[in-house]
Amino acid sequence: VAEKVMGWKLSNQQTFADVFVDVWRDEGGKIQEYGREWKPTTDISCAWLVEEKIWQLGGPEIQRYIVALNKITLAGELGPNILHSYGTLWRMVHASPLHRCLAALEAVE
Repeated sequence: VAEKVMGWKLSNQQTFADVFVDVWRDEGGKIQEYGREWKPTTDISCAWLVEEKIWQLGGPEIQRYIVALNKITLAGELGPNILHSYGTLWRMVHASPLHRCLAALEAVE
């Protein structure tokens, strides 16, 4: 997810105590997350960062993300009456971090 959706690369960073830690860096080399702290499939705050990235990508990725999340959560039919289908919305809104990551991966393929 970090590489394919966020565009990050995993590298090592030496700390002031000469300890090396894994870090995720963006395209410009800036540290975005520390390896052990980045758990988007289990931590909802990390999963929300993934969703924010999909939003930044825009257009087709957003649409593919919504369709994929609907499919993964088995939410139901997406259509003009989605606001009247509370079960569909409920399942999508309450999707797990793992569901959100899987949908994001599918959206950027």
